[in-house]
Amino acid sequence: LDIPARVVTGYQGAERHPDGGYWIVRQADAHAWAEVWIADRGWIRIDPTQAVAPERIERGAASLDALREARPGGLALGGLDVLRRLRLTVDSIAHGWNQWVLGYDRTRQQSLLARVGLDSTDPREIAAALGLALALGLSGVALATLRPRRPRDAIEHAYARFCGRLAAIGAPRHDHETAIRYLQRIHRLLSEADARHAEDIVVRYNRLRYDPDTVTPERVRELRHLVDAFKPS
Repeated sequence: LDIPARVVTGYQGAERHPDGGYWIVRQADAHAWAEVWIADRGWIRIDPTQAVAPERIERGAASLDALREARPGGLALGGLDVLRRLRLTVDSIAHGWNQWVLGYDRTRQQSLLARVGLDSTDPREIAAALGLALALGLSGVALATLRPRRPRDAIEHAYARFCGRLAAIGAPRHDHETAIRYLQRIHRLLSEADARHAEDIVVRYNRLRYDPDTVTPERVRELRHLVDAFKPS
């Protein structure tokens, strides 16, 4: 027809992330249309999509979800909403990675330091802050890994006190030892009366620990009283 024409490719529509405040332009938003040259008017868009699916022009790829929902056998509204939230969450994670890892530069570094009140032009201030952060981190790790494990219940607490009193006279329990093995090893270090007392504690402890049907408040108190009275020399 001797009318100059061209095909233009780009993107039509986008979705604003409700939490991140940025626009998401997906490959699904890719669009192509024709333009023709009209004298005295220039290039004019001639887009057949405007006639076939006008909502695609106004809303972009977001309108496709509504179309799928309207079709017989399409996903229910609740299913679409869950999928959309999942998709937005994944995109937010990817956006954060791009911004703070792949795109981390001096400008972002200065902005981050300014948020915590540090002068990015003073290397001594930054070094002091990093040293403090490292010390706090190491302290937290040390507290989590080096502090003694607290007994999980009253029975375990009583047995831990029993072992502590034996450790005080030079007979600590090894981590791999059961109560019976421990008693057999330290038996010869105790007097006859203390050995009988220790055996009574171990027997009661094993019964309460491994036979839940025997656990009553009275029997737990009896174990605690036996441990309280146990004073090996």
